[in-house]
Amino acid sequence: MTFLKEYVIVSGASGFIGKHLLEALKKSGISVVAITRDVIKNNSNALANVRWCSWDNIELLVEELSIDSALIGIIHLATEYGHKTSSLINIEDANVIKPLKLLDLAIKYRADIFLNTDSFFAKKDFNYQHMRPYIITKRHFDEIGHYYANMHDISFVNMRLEHVYGPGDGENKFIPYIIDCLNKKQS
Repeated sequence: MTFLKEYVIVSGASGFIGKHLLEALKKSGISVVAITRDVIKNNSNALANVRWCSWDNIELLVEELSIDSALIGIIHLATEYGHKTSSLINIEDANVIKPLKLLDLAIKYRADIFLNTDSFFAKKDFNYQHMRPYIITKRHFDEIGHYYANMHDISFVNMRLEHVYGPGDGENKFIPYIIDCLNKKQS
């Protein structure tokens, strides 16, 4: 794979939003380092401008690429809601520790921007008790991310996503579920 001179890092690249983002970045000719938990599975979906890696080897890969390519930004999509795990450590790791490591890379390699994503659950107006660990960690990273980025002159954007849906979304998600229910009533 030939990398262009500039690239972005995308965490959560194998998720619903990540897959769509990779396609858009491919069309615009931007090279991507895509972080995923299952590199082997995602390498089979090889896109010409995408280099897949795990969280364990992201720093080594960025160091290698820095020889002749420039990191221009990081888009952090990966998250842990806590639905399938009761481990607060896993939620903290996914929503605070890993993005802080990426922010460190952005600063070290002088990226222009760090774009973090969270959801409407983290709005100050909402107080979902069953989502407290997710909400606390997302708010914490938003605050510490802004603080740290300001100290190092990098743009930090926290993009709050509402109900995201579209082609390829899981059938158990809210919008596809509602559409399915409506279709069954029309039959």
